[in-house]
Amino acid sequence: MSALAPTLEAFFTDRLMRQQRVSPQTIRAYRDTFRLWLRFAQHRLHKDPSALDWADVDAPLVTAFLDYLETDRRNTPRTCNSRLAAVRALYRYAALRHPEHAALIQQVLAIPQKRFTPKTIAFLTADEVEATPRRRQPLLLAVAAAVLSADIVSKVLAVKLLTPGQPVPIIGDTVTWTLVRNSGAAFSMATGYTWMLTLVASAVVVGIFWMGRRLVSTGWAIGLGMILGGAMGNLVDRFFRSPGPLRGHVVDFLSIGWWPVFNVADSSVVGGAVLLVTLSAVGFDFDTVGRRSADDAVEAPAEGADEPR
Repeated sequence: MSALAPTLEAFFTDRLMRQQRVSPQTIRAYRDTFRLWLRFAQHRLHKDPSALDWADVDAPLVTAFLDYLETDRRNTPRTCNSRLAAVRALYRYAALRHPEHAALIQQVLAIPQKRFTPKTIAFLTADEVEATPRRRQPLLLAVAAAVLSADIVSKVLAVKLLTPGQPVPIIGDTVTWTLVRNSGAAFSMATGYTWMLTLVASAVVVGIFWMGRRLVSTGWAIGLGMILGGAMGNLVDRFFRSPGPLRGHVVDFLSIGWWPVFNVADSSVVGGAVLLVTLSAVGFDFDTVGRRSADDAVEAPAEGADEPR
């Protein structure tokens, strides 16, 4: 047996798997690189892979292998550089095991990467435009505007038509129109912390606008729009209703059984939150199209990296 075969085996079992504990995808990528490399050496030198020695796989052979990848297999310079990174990793490992081949190993490690100019995209074809994920800010803002409008109109009507302390039955005494001035959060919770709730709601609005820059999911756009519209609806009350800015009381007007009195904004915020939790649970992210799935693709070694991290 040659000195190359046991070193190559130890590179996988000792270096990659035991010492560095790289992912199975990286193992498969390195395996594919060395399959191509050994087949090329076998064809060029007319030697079986088990008979190859370090003297056979010198810098000229590695350079010829890279040229073969680029010309015969039509690999891009980026892919050739990834293959070279795998070969370099093997030779770095071999440098400590075979100092008698130090000069040969140094020559291989000195092989430069292939230079290339990244392709500049001047325009997109119709198919590429269709494949580009559409940003969903317009849908987000449309849903928020609809919720905000419905909330403001309903509160104006509630203040005009309802009298505090005099519920108007809708379905007996179970569902009623009940006008309440709420200094707390949704469903009359956390009363006494009006200014703090105003700041929290403001932060939520800013956060949603920030997320909207990368928003591509239709479901997330609807859910975030519901939360944004509801938060802004209650913020309008916080800023413009008595007793004053940041301390304004929110108008609530719908009562259902034992549940605290609420408004359109409250129900929209809760509904949007439930929608987002559901979408996240079933695998939909706000910045991707469709469900997320485990990436089973085999990854090549990173460009410019001599060894896996």
